[in-house]
Amino acid sequence: MRGLNKAVFKSIRFKLLFGVLLITIPLIGLLISNNLYAISVVHNQVMQSNENMMSLYMGQIDASLKEVDNYLYSLAAADTDLLLLDRPAERNRNEYNIAKIAISNKITSDITYYKSIDSFIVYSQTNDDMIITENLNISYAYRKSLDDSIQDWLKADKKENEISRDRWSSHRIGDEYFLYHIVKAGDVYVVGWVNVKKIMVPLELIRLGQDGRAILIDDTGNTAMSDQDFINKHQINLASDDLTGSGGGKFLVAQAKSSQGAFRLAAIIPDSAILERLPYFKNIIALICIGSLIALPFIVLAFRRMILLPVKRIMLAMKQVKNGYWETRIEQFSSSMEFEVMHETFNTMIGTIQELKINVYEEKISKQTAELMHLQLQINPHFFMNTLNIIYNSAQVRNYPIIQEMSLSLVHYFRYMLFQGDKMKVPLRDEIEQIFNYLRIQEMRYGESLTYDIAVPEELMSCLVPPLLIQTFVENTIKHTLTMDEAIHLQIDIVCANPDRTKMQLLIKDTGRGFPDEILHKLSLQEDLRSETGEHVGIWNARHRLRLLYGEHAEITFANGEEWGAEIRIMLPRAE
Repeated sequence: MRGLNKAVFKSIRFKLLFGVLLITIPLIGLLISNNLYAISVVHNQVMQSNENMMSLYMGQIDASLKEVDNYLYSLAAADTDLLLLDRPAERNRNEYNIAKIAISNKITSDITYYKSIDSFIVYSQTNDDMIITENLNISYAYRKSLDDSIQDWLKADKKENEISRDRWSSHRIGDEYFLYHIVKAGDVYVVGWVNVKKIMVPLELIRLGQDGRAILIDDTGNTAMSDQDFINKHQINLASDDLTGSGGGKFLVAQAKSSQGAFRLAAIIPDSAILERLPYFKNIIALICIGSLIALPFIVLAFRRMILLPVKRIMLAMKQVKNGYWETRIEQFSSSMEFEVMHETFNTMIGTIQELKINVYEEKISKQTAELMHLQLQINPHFFMNTLNIIYNSAQVRNYPIIQEMSLSLVHYFRYMLFQGDKMKVPLRDEIEQIFNYLRIQEMRYGESLTYDIAVPEELMSCLVPPLLIQTFVENTIKHTLTMDEAIHLQIDIVCANPDRTKMQLLIKDTGRGFPDEILHKLSLQEDLRSETGEHVGIWNARHRLRLLYGEHAEITFANGEEWGAEIRIMLPRAE
C-alpha cells in the first residue's frame, strides 16, 4: 500500500492535477484578496474624500456663524439702546419705546446682510419683551407660533450652563431643530437664530446615493437634528468610523466637527453607493471562481485525453516489450502531433531492435558453429603420432596383418574426422563405431593391458550427440591411466536417464586410480584447468561445446567411484 501511494504521488496524473490546483487556488485567492483590498481602499478613499468635503462645508457654515457672532458681540457692546431695554419700561415708557423701535429698525436692516441666519432676537428679561426680525418667507401662523415658543423658552428660568454664551447650541421646538447663540448684555439677550434645515440646504446638492444623507448631529446627545427616523430605521451608529447599520444596509459615516458650536456635520453614505462598480467586479470574480471549479474536471479530462492516455499507451507497450513481446506496436490514433511522432518513432524503433536482435542471434549461431568446428579440430595430436609409430615398428618386423588392420582402422578414423567431425551433431551409432576404431588401434598398441566394453541399447543408436565427445574422455583414460604394468578396463554405458525417456545418460568409467582430489575439487567448481602445456584442454572443450549446443539443458559431472576409478557422467537431451 505504501509503495502504491508513492507511485500515485509520482504519476503524471497526480502531478498535473497538483500543478493545476497549485496555480488555480493561489490565483483565486489572489483575486479574492485583491477584491477585498480594493474594497478597503475604496472605503478609505471615500471616507477621506467625504470627510474633506464635510470639513469644507462645515468651514463655510462656521465662517457664516462667525460673522453673525461678530455682529452680535458688536451690537451688545456698542448699541446704547440696549441699556434702556434693560430698565423697567414703567420708568419712562416713551424712552423705552423709542429705544425698542430703534433696535428693531437696526436689526431689521442689518439681517439682510446675513443670508445664513433666520432671525435676530433681542429679549429683555426685565420687561419680558422680545424684538424679533426674520429673514424668512413663512406664514403668519407659523411665525406667530414660533415667536411664542422662542419667547417662552427665553422667559423660562434657566441655569447659567443651559445658555451658552460662547458657542452655538441646538434647541428643539416640536419636530424642528434650531441653532442659536446668545450674547448677554445685562439682562438683555441678543440672539442669533437659524433653522437647521436652512443650513442643510446647500448639502442637498451632494450626491450620496439613493439612501445617502447629509445630517447635522448634536454633540450633546449624539442625536441627529435631521432625518432621525432614517437613522433609527437603519440603526446607524453616528459615532462609528467603520461600516455601521443593520436595518437594511451598511453605511459609512464621514464627519466634520464645528469650531463654533457643539455640533458636527456628517455624510451618511450607503455601502452600495460606495461600491457602485465593485459589485460588478465582485460578481465577475465570483463567476471566475465558480467557473474555475466547474472547468477543473473538464480540464483534467482534457489533460487525460491529450496527455495521460497517450502516455499510458506508451507505458503499456513498453511493459509488453519488457516482458519479451517484441511484436507489440502502438496503434495510431488521432492525438497531438508530438505523441503521433512518438508513437510512430516507438514502432519504428521496436521494429529495428527486433531485426537487430534476430541478426545478432543469427550471428551468434554462426559464431557458435564456427567455434564448435574449431573446438572439434583441437583433438590431441599425440594419437596420430603414436599410431604412425606403431605402423612404422610393425613394418620393421614385417608384421603385415597388424599394419593392414591398423591402417584400415586409421582410414576409418580419418574418414570420420574429415566427413563427420565438422558437424555439430552425429548419430550415436557413428560415434560408437568411431570409438571402436580408436580403441582397436589402442588395443593393438597396448595388448592385454587394455580391455573395454561398450553397452548401448539399440533404441538410442539413432540419437544425435556431439561428435568426438566420448572420445575426449576415452583419450584421457588412455593417456593418464593406462600403463604396461597394470591392466585397465574401460566401461562405456549409455542408457535413458528419466522415466519419460527424454534424456539419456553417457557414463564413462575406468578401473584406474581416479581423479586427484585437487583436480576433482576444481572440476566440481567448474574451474578452467587448462595450462600452458595443453593439459586438460579436452575437458574444457567438452564443457564448452555442451554449453554452446545445449545451454542449461546438458550437464557433466566428475567423480571417483567406490569400485571404479574415474567416472564421467554426461546428461543430454534425447534428440533424433
